[in-house]
Amino acid sequence: MAGEKAFELRLQELIHSNSDFSNSGIKSPGNFKQTGFSSMAVNSNVFPGLNTLGVSFVRADFGVGGINVPHFHPRATEVAYVLEGKIYSGFADTKNKVFAKVLEKGEVMVFPRGLVHFQMNVGDGPATILGSFDSQNPGLMRIPNAVFGSDIKEELLD
Repeated sequence: MAGEKAFELRLQELIHSNSDFSNSGIKSPGNFKQTGFSSMAVNSNVFPGLNTLGVSFVRADFGVGGINVPHFHPRATEVAYVLEGKIYSGFADTKNKVFAKVLEKGEVMVFPRGLVHFQMNVGDGPATILGSFDSQNPGLMRIPNAVFGSDIKEELLD
C-alpha cells in the first residue's frame, strides 16, 4: 500500500497534462534517405507518461538495403514487430550461435537483454519496425561505434 501511494505521488510530481500520456513522435517515418536507416526512440525522456512504468518504444525505418548495425540494449529485452517490408533480423547468443530469419509484415522477433542483434531491409521497398522494450531506458550500444569510434588502440583491432 505504501509503495502504491509513493508511486501515485511521484506520478503527480512528473505528470502535468493530458499530453504527458500521448506521443506522436513515431507517427511518421524518419529520414532514412542519407544513411538508409532512421530510428526514433520514445522513452521517458520524450514521453513523461512512461516514467516509472518500465516500458519504451522505438520506430525504425529502412530504405532498400538499409541496415541497423549490430548493437545491443544493456538494460532491456526488445520485441520487434514488422509494420511493413521484409527484414532480415537476428541475434547472436552467448555461445555465438546466430538466430536469424527474414521477417515479413506482421511478424515478430524477440532480442533478449544484452545480446547483439541486427536488422537489414531485404525487400524491394521501404520497411518499418516498431520495437518495444521492457525498460523506460533500454540503453543502446552500437558495436561499430564502440569498436571503431572509440580510443581503442589500433593494434588491438588488427
